[in-house]
Amino acid sequence: MAGPALDRVRVAGRRLVRAGHPWFARGVCYGPFPVATGPPWFPDEATLRRDLDAIAGAGFNCLRTYHPPTPEMLDSCAERGLSVLAGCPWSWHIDFRAEAGILPEARCRLAAEAARAAGHPALAGWVVANEIEGTLVRWLGTGFVRDALETLVAAGRVADPEALFLY
Repeated sequence: MAGPALDRVRVAGRRLVRAGHPWFARGVCYGPFPVATGPPWFPDEATLRRDLDAIAGAGFNCLRTYHPPTPEMLDSCAERGLSVLAGCPWSWHIDFRAEAGILPEARCRLAAEAARAAGHPALAGWVVANEIEGTLVRWLGTGFVRDALETLVAAGRVADPEALFLY
């Protein structure tokens, strides 16, 4: 299936742009899927293609995943003009200050996943965490949580400097 050629989504001042034109995310979450699915955490190829056709056909231009997309998934998204805001899960729901290995492991995983997908036109960016519980933020301190998230972003940017990073 041939689709529109994609340029990466980029920041231009206060706006997001693609190919020099304003880009507004009209997105849908894709997943999470049952744990039994296991890596690569997405449905089989035929189901994925059917789902992506339906997403693009409904007028969406991006999807948010909860796991890193496979290269095949990114290619399928690019064929349909879809961008991906990819999650890279880690244990943000527990005390990641007390559990000393959590943040270094998360940085390594994000850097590896960002390097694997670096430069792919369908990858708009990475979601570095999702809804860190308010009581946990108060327990750890806002400064610590902010610094932790910034170290994740920094690790990802080393691997893919042009990707967007968001929380």
